[in-house]
Amino acid sequence: MIQARSIRTPLLVVIVLSSVIMLVGGIIALWSLTNVAARFASFVERDQARLRAYDGMYAQGLQTGQAIRNIILDAANPKAYKNLEEAQKAFSGQLRRPGNLSTTRARPSCCKVSRTAGRQT
Repeated sequence: MIQARSIRTPLLVVIVLSSVIMLVGGIIALWSLTNVAARFASFVERDQARLRAYDGMYAQGLQTGQAIRNIILDAANPKAYKNLEEAQKAFSGQLRRPGNLSTTRARPSCCKVSRTAGRQT
Protein backbone atom coordinates (compact mmCIF):
# COMPACT_ATOMS: atom_id res chain seq x y z
CA MET A 1 0.00 0.00 0.00
CA ILE A 2 2.83 2.39 0.71
CA GLN A 3 4.43 1.58 -2.63
CA ALA A 4 1.22 2.25 -4.61
CA ARG A 5 0.76 5.54 -2.86
CA SER A 6 4.37 6.60 -3.33
CA ILE A 7 4.24 5.94 -7.10
CA ARG A 8 0.86 7.55 -7.61
CA THR A 9 1.58 10.80 -5.77
CA PRO A 10 4.81 11.73 -7.61
CA LEU A 11 3.20 10.77 -10.91
CA LEU A 12 0.27 13.12 -10.28
CA VAL A 13 2.62 15.89 -9.20
CA VAL A 14 4.64 15.54 -12.40
CA ILE A 15 1.49 15.52 -14.55
CA VAL A 16 0.08 18.61 -12.82
CA LEU A 17 3.39 20.50 -13.00
CA SER A 18 3.92 19.68 -16.67
CA SER A 19 0.34 20.74 -17.43
CA VAL A 20 0.85 24.05 -15.62
CA ILE A 21 4.12 24.65 -17.45
CA MET A 22 2.47 23.92 -20.81
CA LEU A 23 -0.41 26.26 -19.97
CA VAL A 24 1.95 29.08 -18.99
CA GLY A 25 3.99 28.49 -22.15
CA GLY A 26 0.85 28.67 -24.28
CA ILE A 27 -0.23 31.91 -22.65
CA ILE A 28 3.20 33.45 -23.20
CA ALA A 29 3.18 32.31 -26.83
CA LEU A 30 -0.25 33.87 -27.46
CA TRP A 31 0.80 37.12 -25.78
CA SER A 32 3.96 37.25 -27.91
CA LEU A 33 1.95 36.56 -31.05
CA THR A 34 -0.41 39.48 -30.43
CA ASN A 35 2.54 41.73 -29.58
CA VAL A 36 4.36 40.85 -32.81
CA ALA A 37 1.17 41.31 -34.83
CA ALA A 38 0.68 44.79 -33.39
CA ARG A 39 4.28 45.78 -34.08
CA PHE A 40 4.08 44.49 -37.65
CA ALA A 41 0.85 46.41 -38.26
CA SER A 42 2.57 49.54 -36.98
CA PHE A 43 5.48 48.88 -39.33
CA VAL A 44 3.23 48.53 -42.34
CA GLU A 45 1.06 51.54 -41.51
CA ARG A 46 3.83 53.96 -40.62
CA ASP A 47 7.30 52.86 -41.65
CA GLN A 48 6.48 51.22 -44.97
CA ALA A 49 4.28 54.15 -45.98
CA ARG A 50 7.09 56.54 -45.05
CA LEU A 51 9.50 54.53 -47.19
CA ARG A 52 7.13 54.77 -50.15
CA ALA A 53 6.93 58.55 -49.65
CA TYR A 54 10.74 58.81 -49.58
CA ASP A 55 10.92 56.75 -52.76
CA GLY A 56 8.42 59.15 -54.33
CA MET A 57 10.50 62.15 -53.26
CA TYR A 58 13.59 60.53 -54.75
CA ALA A 59 11.80 59.93 -58.04
CA GLN A 60 10.48 63.49 -58.18
CA GLY A 61 13.97 64.79 -57.36
CA LEU A 62 15.28 62.89 -60.36
CA GLN A 63 12.48 64.33 -62.49
CA THR A 64 13.36 67.83 -61.27
CA GLY A 65 17.00 67.29 -62.18
CA GLN A 66 16.04 66.06 -65.62
CA ALA A 67 13.78 69.07 -66.15
CA ILE A 68 16.58 71.43 -65.11
CA ARG A 69 18.92 69.69 -67.54
CA ASN A 70 16.35 70.14 -70.30
CA ILE A 71 16.01 73.83 -69.45
CA ILE A 72 19.78 74.24 -69.63
CA LEU A 73 19.94 72.45 -72.99
CA ASP A 74 16.97 74.26 -74.54
CA ALA A 75 15.83 77.32 -72.61
CA ALA A 76 13.22 78.20 -75.25
CA ASN A 77 11.29 74.95 -74.74
CA PRO A 78 8.18 75.66 -72.61
CA LYS A 79 7.64 71.93 -71.98
CA ALA A 80 10.85 71.82 -69.89
CA TYR A 81 9.53 74.56 -67.59
CA LYS A 82 6.19 72.81 -67.31
CA ASN A 83 7.94 69.53 -66.39
CA LEU A 84 9.99 71.33 -63.75
CA GLU A 85 6.90 72.87 -62.19
CA GLU A 86 5.04 69.53 -62.17
CA ALA A 87 8.00 67.70 -60.64
CA GLN A 88 8.32 70.32 -57.89
CA LYS A 89 4.60 70.12 -57.10
CA ALA A 90 4.75 66.33 -56.95
CA PHE A 91 7.84 66.52 -54.73
CA SER A 92 6.06 68.90 -52.36
CA GLY A 93 3.10 66.53 -52.19
CA GLN A 94 5.38 63.60 -51.39
CA LEU A 95 7.24 65.72 -48.81
CA ARG A 96 4.10 66.24 -46.73
CA ARG A 97 3.42 62.50 -46.42
CA PRO A 98 6.32 61.46 -44.13
CA GLY A 99 5.63 64.39 -41.81
CA ASN A 100 2.09 63.13 -41.31
CA LEU A 101 3.30 59.59 -40.69
CA SER A 102 6.26 60.30 -38.44
CA THR A 103 6.42 60.01 -34.70
CA THR A 104 9.39 62.11 -33.63
CA ARG A 105 12.56 60.99 -35.40
CA ALA A 106 11.67 61.76 -39.04
CA ARG A 107 9.89 65.06 -38.45
CA PRO A 108 13.01 67.26 -38.11
CA SER A 109 14.58 65.92 -41.32
CA CYS A 110 11.31 66.44 -43.23
CA CYS A 111 11.09 70.01 -41.95
CA LYS A 112 14.71 70.66 -42.97
CA VAL A 113 14.03 69.34 -46.48
CA SER A 114 10.86 71.40 -46.65
CA ARG A 115 12.71 74.60 -45.78
CA THR A 116 15.44 73.82 -48.32
CA ALA A 117 12.89 73.04 -51.05
CA GLY A 118 11.06 76.28 -50.26
CA ARG A 119 14.21 78.35 -50.84
CA GLN A 120 14.89 76.71 -54.20
CA THR A 121 11.61 77.73 -55.82
